[in-house]
Amino acid sequence: MSKRDPDRTAQKILEAAFTEFADKGFAGARVDEIAKVSGVNKRMIYYYFQNKEGLYEAILKMTFASKREAARQAPTDPLELLEHYTNTAFHDRDFIRLLQWEALGWEHRPVIDEEERRKTFLVTREKLIKMHEMGIIPEELEPKFIQFVYVAMTWFPTAFPQLARMITDGDSSTEEYQKDYLDFLHKLTCKIISLPE
Repeated sequence: MSKRDPDRTAQKILEAAFTEFADKGFAGARVDEIAKVSGVNKRMIYYYFQNKEGLYEAILKMTFASKREAARQAPTDPLELLEHYTNTAFHDRDFIRLLQWEALGWEHRPVIDEEERRKTFLVTREKLIKMHEMGIIPEELEPKFIQFVYVAMTWFPTAFPQLARMITDGDSSTEEYQKDYLDFLHKLTCKIISLPE
């Protein structure tokens, strides 16, 4: 068997598992369904990943490796960085759902691969620290909390579309809503860090 065959099989399993875990969480996800969707024998899933938790860990590692690379490529301008965060959140619902399920299941325990995953957020924080040192971000605003607020503001409409609808009378899945919301976030950011609108 060529090397490409097992690599492709593992990839098919991971793709199906990502959707299954995002839709149902760790507890609700079923290996039988992952096997069915991927077209791979269930025994092969256990061969590659040992058990359900091993598969879940592989999903998280794969996802955050991708996010870490995207963070490295993200812009350094604060408004462009905000737009990057917002567009990523609006177009990556499954990733946010995966984290929501994890929050429900893991509570305050250390999460899988936590130290490696922290590095993903550190990539962006380093960009904000440089802005802070250059005086673009006011001295009294800590970069780590700026980053946290960025994530909260940009992920919230995707994580809680029902609240977005009730609070703002809009459908956060539409392009019009996303454009209007990004425009608002631009204006808000300019006020906070004294950038020209």
